[in-house]
Amino acid sequence: MDQLERRDILLAAAGVALVPAALAASVNDGAAQTSPPVPPAVKITAAPIPTIKALTSDSEAAKWAALKARLKSYGNWPKTFDVSFESGAIEALKTISNQEKFQLTHNPRLVEPLLGDISSLLERCLSYRGQGTQLEIQGVAAYVNRVISDSTRDIDQSLTRNDPAPDVAAILASHYPNAAAQFRLAKNELGNANAIQLDAQTLGNAKIRDVETTRLSLSLARLQFVQDINRQLLGRYDVPGNGHNYAERFDRLRKLFESDITSAYRRALSAAAGLSALFDFKDAVPPFDGSDFLDDFVIWSRNAMRAVALIGESEIEIVRHVAINTIQSGAFKLNAGFGLVLVRSNVNFGPRPIIVIPAVRALGSDRNPESVTGGAVYNIDPRGEWSIRMSAKGVTTNNVPIERGDWVKGLVIKLRVVCVPSPENDGSWWTSEDRI
Repeated sequence: MDQLERRDILLAAAGVALVPAALAASVNDGAAQTSPPVPPAVKITAAPIPTIKALTSDSEAAKWAALKARLKSYGNWPKTFDVSFESGAIEALKTISNQEKFQLTHNPRLVEPLLGDISSLLERCLSYRGQGTQLEIQGVAAYVNRVISDSTRDIDQSLTRNDPAPDVAAILASHYPNAAAQFRLAKNELGNANAIQLDAQTLGNAKIRDVETTRLSLSLARLQFVQDINRQLLGRYDVPGNGHNYAERFDRLRKLFESDITSAYRRALSAAAGLSALFDFKDAVPPFDGSDFLDDFVIWSRNAMRAVALIGESEIEIVRHVAINTIQSGAFKLNAGFGLVLVRSNVNFGPRPIIVIPAVRALGSDRNPESVTGGAVYNIDPRGEWSIRMSAKGVTTNNVPIERGDWVKGLVIKLRVVCVPSPENDGSWWTSEDRI
């Protein structure tokens, strides 16, 4: 079998969620009123609006970090968004990298299954990262709204109370009667006309005073109601187990991301060894030293799958019969079956191949041959030295125990092999039997 090229693999061995207060508690009931005294000037006392300085850094990352630092200084800022989505995973990958240097977690010969698992895991990681980005955007926006709400609550109420319209109307309504009285002292038509005009203006301003007082009271009540509702809503950002808690949802996604990315990384380190040995694909798994790691990882896995698929286009599958004449001499009873164990004496990479065939049948018997497939034999190079041992006891097709004794004269193992044939071979190996 020395004429098989690049990849010679054994596939099988045969034989083998507020109730509002009344909004009009202080609203005027419309009754006639006398001119009130002029109210004193309103003094506004409120917390200062936070000063937002301009961002001057050219780095978008530095701008973002500066904004988060200012928001954190105002309070009500979760620590969740202090670090990037991938930061925890990167620390975990460092630990894994050190561990895998000494012993790979997965069988490196299982290249194709490992690449399939890696692809599925990385697709989920890309989805987690996209969802995490949206949660971070929504979470930061929510906490910005809370900072704005907490910082401007008293200011908004003071601005509403300080509306001058009711006070101006009250002043005019209280002073126009005095001016009208002075015009009437003239006792002429012009004075009387002016007095009448001032009387009308007195009534008009009294009406404006009453309406504006009512409007001011309603506006203030509405503002307080909206602020109370908004405060309750913003308070939900810290309540565990609800959809408004963006930080909690972000943390959950990050845990899932870390689990899948670390699992994919372990598989990738093992697959890389097999890719190098079996498919001559030498690209190393990308280092996790920046925010582009996931993207680089996805690209690496896709390149690896393309390399495997390319070789697969030139592969063939053959069945080889290997005759072994070093077992004990004698005759093998028909319909009897004995267990057989094959152990590879030396391996270049991966765990030592151990193949167990439950029942070896006699040549010419009507007993169906048994075959072995799976990870134990996948991508094994059948060439080389093997240790073979057959059980001393077996069983017939009627489940009668039987001793092997000296009945074995020889052994023929049928191998199903996928390989890339060498263009230099003469084709004689298609029909020849190999002697081990």
